[in-house]
Parts: sequence; structure tokens; C-alpha cells
Amino acid sequence: MNRFLTRSRFAFALAFVVSAAVHADQAILPLGKLIGSPDVIALGIIDGTNDGQLPGDFLLAVAVEETLKGPALQRFTLQGNDRNSDSFPRLSKGTRILAFLQGSASAGFHPLAGEHGVIHLGDPSADVARELILRGVKLGGGLGLTDFDDLLEKGTPAPPSLLGSLTEELSLRVTKKDQALLAEMACDSQQAFLPAVQLWAISRVGPLEVADAAPCLEDFLVDKTDEARAIAASEALGELRDPGSVPALVELIESLPQDKRIFGLDKKGDSNPVAGKEDPEDQKDPRPDPDESSDPGEIELLPTPGPAPDGDGEREPDSAPSKDRPSRGAGGGLAEASILALGKIGDPSAVPLLVRIGRQGEDLSLHSTAVNALGLIGGNTVMGPLRALSRTHPNPLVRQQAKETLERLRKSQGGSR
Repeated sequence: MNRFLTRSRFAFALAFVVSAAVHADQAILPLGKLIGSPDVIALGIIDGTNDGQLPGDFLLAVAVEETLKGPALQRFTLQGNDRNSDSFPRLSKGTRILAFLQGSASAGFHPLAGEHGVIHLGDPSADVARELILRGVKLGGGLGLTDFDDLLEKGTPAPPSLLGSLTEELSLRVTKKDQALLAEMACDSQQAFLPAVQLWAISRVGPLEVADAAPCLEDFLVDKTDEARAIAASEALGELRDPGSVPALVELIESLPQDKRIFGLDKKGDSNPVAGKEDPEDQKDPRPDPDESSDPGEIELLPTPGPAPDGDGEREPDSAPSKDRPSRGAGGGLAEASILALGKIGDPSAVPLLVRIGRQGEDLSLHSTAVNALGLIGGNTVMGPLRALSRTHPNPLVRQQAKETLERLRKSQGGSR
């Protein structure tokens, strides 16, 4: 593949003093906006540094190597402040930068807000950054994924902020005609792309229905050495909504580290469900409520003894686990992503596992996620479990969530139970 390491002649012209303005917006700008917003985009090398007049102020003198957009500059000066978190950092002499400047020769210039205003470049990222900007300027609103795929490979490391801008722009641009290339990037069987690019491609698999990527995403669930990738794969499989992926997700959940806080298993692997809370009405009247008859597919959840009181005789507040109890065990984030994926797929075969997760262990976040997943599945199969959770779960927030989910499902079914 033809690379782009040939530089054009340096552009030299007027010299301007550039003051860094303070901006509140620190969001990553899509590449199109990043290129369209500034009046000048320039590559340069810092060839002088000085302190400013006020405490923390500093000045960076920049010799322009090449102007990529706008009127050609020869030199400019950047003013920053060490005490201002919105300012670019004090960079050393000899540092190569890419500057995005707004303003005019008469009014002066200032860099864009946030990390995009002044970008520190290393080798070979300077050449990649230059080519990326030049292509963006040339293509304008017509840029697409195939225009930049070679800049997303491991051998062409773009500065992180520019890579973020490019993928942000491509998220707005990719369509179903890019499915084949997205599948290639997401699966990356040749390990050709940057890890951040692979994660981005996986994130687009669901919205663009890239079904060809499903088999490799299921493989990523097995390889938990890269948890970020496994989480992204779980989310993508949920968005694809293919019931064929349910076994892989179930296997993932059941293979996660058997941490008691997540799945309620003791050292012997025995089930240890969280304590339940009996229905107050059942203590007054043993007769069942009119609406407590079994639903089709209902799963019985038996209440268990309440939690032991603290040393002061008071029960712990019904809330997230207290500070003296770890709130998330190993694999919790991956478990949460795969639980939600099961809910999005909507296959009733996942209900028994979700019910178990909603009752066991001490991780209330996973209990809440399991309730959410049950609500996403919907149908008669989840009505009984949600009713039981709304009455017997020891945490009032989870009980309320289960109750509201149950009510929403009843309304969606036309008021039927």
C-alpha cells in the first residue's frame, strides 16, 4: 500500500501572536467539524519558551513547517497557563505540534477549545496527522470509511485525539455498504488494525446489522484476556438480536470468576441466594392474592431469611453495598454487558439464568441489570419472576424497579396480567 511519508514544501508567510482562550466545551469533535471550525491548521515546531507576565502564564514560540489550511503562516506564539486545566500543557522546545487556530490576521488567533487546539505530535504520528488532515480538507463532506482505512492500521498510529475525531466522524458516515469492511475491522483476524479502531468497529456492528461479524464476536467472549473487547462484543451481540448467540452469552456468564458478590456462590460452588423479604400481606392472611395465580412459565422464587442486623441492632439501609463491603467483583462489568445482551436478544430461554442472577450474590447493580433484562425480554415467561422479585427482593430499589417493569409490561399487553 502506498504510504504518505512525502512532505510538501514548507509554507512561510506572516507571523501572528496567538492567545489561548478558555473554553468550557471539551467534547471530541468529529473530524469534519474539527477541520471546518478553525481558520488555520498548521504544523510547527516549538523553538522558544518563556514565562508570561501573570503567575502560571507561559508563551510558546512556534516555527511553522506547513500550513494545512488557511493563509500560510511563518511563525506564531501560543499563550497558556499552568493553573488553568482548560489550557494546553507547557511543552518543551523542539516539540512538534499540530495547531487548530481561529481568528484572523487583524483580530489575532486562538486555538480551538480542549485537546484539539494544540496536539503534541511524535514520530511517525506527525506524518499520519498531516495526511489525515489533508485528506479531510480535500474530501470535505464527502469523506467515508474507505478513504481512511489505511490510516487506521497498526503501522500508522495517529494521535489519540485525532483518531477519536476520525472515528467520531466515521460513526456518522458509515452505512450498510461498509458492512464488509466493518466486519473485517471488528474481527481483525490478521491483527492489522489499532485496538481502538477494532473496538470502534465492533460498536458499529449492531446499528448497521453486520451479521457476518457475529461468529468472531462470540469467539471474543471466550477469550477474556481482553475484557474491553469482550464487553464490546457482548453489547454488539445484544444489538444484533440473534437468538443463536444466546448459548455463547450464557456460557460466558457461567464461566466468569465465581465471585460470591456476583453470583452468590461459596467456596464449594454451592448456591447462596440473597436474603428475601416476605410479602407483608402473606403474614396477615395466608390466602393468595387474586393476582398471584401462576402465569404461564412462572418460576417460583421462595423467600429466604432476612439479613442479619449490624452490631448496633439496626439492619443496613436498603441501598448499594456499604463501604465496608466490596461493590463489584471480578468480571462484574463483563457480566453486566452480557446480561443486558440477553435481554436485548429477547429469547425466553435466558429467563432462568436472569432470575438466578437477580436473586443471588450481593451485587445490587447486577440484580438491577437482571430485572432490566427481564423487562426487555417481556412476555408471560417473565411476569411471575418479576412479581416475585417485586415482593421478596431485600432491596427496596430493586423491588420498585421490578414492580414498575411488571406494570409497564402489563400495560403493553393491554392491561392483561
